[in-house]
Parts: sequence; structure tokens; C-alpha cells
Amino acid sequence: MIPVPLLVCVMAAWCAVYLTDTLLKSSVTHRISYESWLASRGLMLSPFHVRWQTTMFNRLFAYCARINPHALYLWFNSGLVFGVVAMLGSVVLLTRTLQQTLAQMTTDNPRMGGQQALQVVVPGVNLPTSQLAYFFIALLLSGVIHELGHAVAALREQVRVNGFGMFVFVVYPGAFVDLFTTHLNLISPTQQLRIFCAGVWHNFVLCVAALAFLFLLPLFLFPVYSTGAGALVTEVVQGSAADGPRGLSVGDIVTGLEDCPVRGVEDWSSCLSHLSHTPQTGYCVPAASLQPSWAHGRASSSWASTSVMTSPGHSTSPSWSGKAHQRLYFLRKFGMSQRTQRTLYTAIIESILTSCITVWYKNSTAAADRKRLQRAVRTAERIIRDAPALSAGHLPPQSPQESLQHHQRPLPPPAHTPQSSALWQEYACMPVRKMVMGTRVCRTDDDCAAAHSHAASVCVTPSLENQTRFIRVTHPPNTHMLFVGYPPHLQYAVSLTNFVPRFGFLHLDLPVFLETFCKYVVSLSGALAVVNSVPCFALDGQWMLNALLEATLVTVVTDRQKRELIGFFLLLAGSALLAANVALGLWMVTAR
Repeated sequence: MIPVPLLVCVMAAWCAVYLTDTLLKSSVTHRISYESWLASRGLMLSPFHVRWQTTMFNRLFAYCARINPHALYLWFNSGLVFGVVAMLGSVVLLTRTLQQTLAQMTTDNPRMGGQQALQVVVPGVNLPTSQLAYFFIALLLSGVIHELGHAVAALREQVRVNGFGMFVFVVYPGAFVDLFTTHLNLISPTQQLRIFCAGVWHNFVLCVAALAFLFLLPLFLFPVYSTGAGALVTEVVQGSAADGPRGLSVGDIVTGLEDCPVRGVEDWSSCLSHLSHTPQTGYCVPAASLQPSWAHGRASSSWASTSVMTSPGHSTSPSWSGKAHQRLYFLRKFGMSQRTQRTLYTAIIESILTSCITVWYKNSTAAADRKRLQRAVRTAERIIRDAPALSAGHLPPQSPQESLQHHQRPLPPPAHTPQSSALWQEYACMPVRKMVMGTRVCRTDDDCAAAHSHAASVCVTPSLENQTRFIRVTHPPNTHMLFVGYPPHLQYAVSLTNFVPRFGFLHLDLPVFLETFCKYVVSLSGALAVVNSVPCFALDGQWMLNALLEATLVTVVTDRQKRELIGFFLLLAGSALLAANVALGLWMVTAR
């Protein structure tokens, strides 16, 4: 939906301007002076429209029209050819865009919106307010270059230019040239076509020039900015997953995400996409370090310090009884009966067995897997049966069926397993940062064996739910940032650039400004070239179509009225096509 504060501000500003204009024009004492002031400044006011016109640029246009006449002849003839091709191409593009919009409305697939070549832009809705300056300046520049092409082409064809001007309609800026209509009607249709096609031709040239500048920007900035060494952080959203004392900061250089190297922003995006579409990576941890972690059972308080890790096929003997004694220490002070203490003891054993080391068995007939499962069950039974004295003496054990009833039910497998062929896993609460810092990533235990380390290692994987991922972000010389969540959240939380300043006094955002502005120029100038080429009423396409029909159909359709009728229906169809795209695009942007 359109943001209400922005809409209120725009309406209030236009109401104030129109009310002031009406009061001054209705005033007996100020009317004449006010209208004289408007005429001398070339200003015209109407509801939601302000227009300014001047003749100060006429000499500049005339000078440009006299530069190398032969080159200008070839230049504007190229524009004529491009304009005719663009008129046909714009119809095809608008038809394709309308089909995509209708398909998106029927399928409700949000991904299809990003596939459209043309989209309606509404400031504050699908255009961030922080990008408004780029948008308006790029749009105004594209309009000025567009009208410059018309003016120079008209003067070259001996058509007088009355003036050049700019306007603001609601919030959108633009430019225009005022041509002498009598001179324009006296020249041939081919000459008219050169003038009318010059605007979209110059928009296309500006689009290509901005695209070339954007592509060569690393070369232009090479003396002061370097590229290829990583992605430089320019902004971190406050309160996001990347913020914090061990998170990312402005000025950090990200060089890797897990085992995926990051040399620039493109690598950053591709690595996050790869990590979000592949199973969670594991880490090679020495087998000796698993024993104390599982035996002492460190509590998993938060992902900042500890986590639950899984290891396929690695067996240990955790000290469940010792942990149960610790949990029953305060309960023994209440003088409970031995039967109650026995019940609590076995319940705690089951709780510890479930939360710390879970053995699951999935429809397997392998003898080795059955033996591992039976070994784990017998270990739990022996702990309960041989339980040490809790108060005055030894407690009699419960029956195996009663004490292990929960564990003998098959447990569901986790969403992602390190080995698709692994039929059982074990879980342990481990200190994350200590375990994963400086360790090799892996998928299976064989990857750890290939590391040629002196100590035997196993592949442990963070036990996560849904589509969340555990990601190590490398940004030297700082320690790794450990991220847990959805990879797209990390992408939206950080703004990066490919350009790293060589000197400390250089601004980090200068390349970002140039990149963003060039992208807006490419997008808006190209869009103006397409939209103005459409055979539609009140656009350049109307005059281009009329001149094209007069130049090509004069020998086929000799009746002028019939040619005008053909042009009218073509303009009507083009206007309907453009209106349908704008209306549906505006509804898709604002209503949804």
C-alpha cells in the first residue's frame, strides 16, 4: 500500500501551492505583479503541475547542431532506424510484460515479479525513500538528454526551437522542448521522423554509456580503490543478526562464507544462495574432544556459546548417572521416599538420554545398526539397574520396559543428515566457537580423514530445524562471525561494495554512490526509450507513427484520411496496451 505519511505530505504541498497561486491571482493589488513575475520567470502553475521554460539554452542547441554536419546526418539517421525498431520492440515488450503480470496475478508467485523487464515505480512503495535522490536526479537527467536530442535534430532540419523547459508532475520531474509547429509541418515525413526519433535514440545512447561506465568503474577507480580482495561492509542494519560486538562492522572486509570464498558482492550473494540450497555443512572435530563434552554434558544455553552437534556413527559412554545425581542433589534434602526418588531418577535418566544422546532407528535390517541400538539400550538399563545409593541405600531398578519405553519408540530423522545413508545419529551439547574455529568443513567422516591430521577426527554437524543454517563469516583480522538463521536475512542485514579504499581519507560510500546512480540511469533512461517508442497518444510514439505512415504508405494508401484512420486505430491499440500495463502494474505494487 502507498504510505499514508508520504501521500499526505505530497497532497499538502500541492494544496498549499495551488491555494497560494489562486489567492494571488484573485487579489486586486497583487494580481498584475504576480502574473508579470510568473511570465518573466517562465513559470506556469496548474493543479499538480509546475512548468518552467527558458530560451537561455537556444545558443547551446544551435552550436551543437553545427558540429560536423555529415557526422550529425549519420547520427540522426541511425536514430531513425533505431526509433522504428524500438517502436516494434516496445510493443512486443509491453505485451510480454502484460502476460507476466497476468500470470503473476493468477499464480500468486512472488518470484515472477522480479522477472519483469518493466515495472511501475511508486516512491515510498517499491522505491525506498533513501533512494529518492538517485531516482529523481537520474530521471531528470534522462529527460534532459532526451529533449536535447529533439532540439539538436530540429535545428539541424531548420526547425526553430522556441525554448527548453522542465516540469514536475505530482512528484515526477521531466523536461521538454517547444518547437515551432509551422516549420515542423513544412518539412518532409523523413525529416520529421529524424526529429521525433532523436529523443529515444539519445536515451538509448545514455543507457549504453552509463552501462559502459558501470562496467569500467573498477578501472576508473583503480588508482584509489582496489577490487577482488573481498566485499567491504558499508552498512549493517541495527539490531539485525549481523549486528553486535562479535558481528560485522562498517569497514570490515568479508573474505569467505564457510568454505565459499568471497571476492566481491556477487560472490557474497552466490555463496549465500548456495548455502541456503544445500544441506548444512559439518566440521571436522577431534574424536578425543567429544568424550569430555558428552561426559560432562555442558548446558546449551544459547547459540552464542554452545550448540547441539551431531555425529553419525560415533559411539561414546556418557556419564548419565553422574548428571542424574547432580540434578537430584537438592531433591534429597526434602526427605522423599526412596520410591519417589527412584521414579525421579529414572525419569531424569530418560530426559538426559533424550536431550543429549538420541539414538534413532529407521526401518533398518542391518545387523550392525541393530547391535548399536541394543548396546545403547543396554547401557541405559545398566545405569538404572546399578544405580548407586541416593540416600540410605541402593535403589531397586525399574523394569527395562518401564524405564526405556520412550526410547524404544522410533524417533523421526532430522531434516538434514550429514550422511544420507546414516541410519542413526548421536547428539551432544558442545561449545560452538571453540569447536568450529579453525576447523575444516566436511560432509562425511571421509572428508575429515582426507585432511591428513595427526588426531582422528569425525564430522559433526549443527543440529538445526527448518531451513536455518549455521554459517561462519570470515572477516580478518577479526574472529569469525557465527550466524544462525535464514541466509536471506544475512543478505538483507548487510550492505557491501566491491571497492576497498587504498587510502584512509577516502569515503567508503563514493563507489556506492557512483554504482547506484549509474544503475538508476541505465534503468530509467532505458525505460524512457521504451515507453516513448510505444505508439500511444501524447507520447513521441504518436508522432513517430504518423510520420512513418506518411513516409511509407503514401503510395499504397493514397487517401490521407484513410492513413490517419489507420494511425488512429494503431494509436488506440498502443494506448490501451500501455494503459493496461500501467494500471495492472500500479495495482500489483500498491494493492498487494
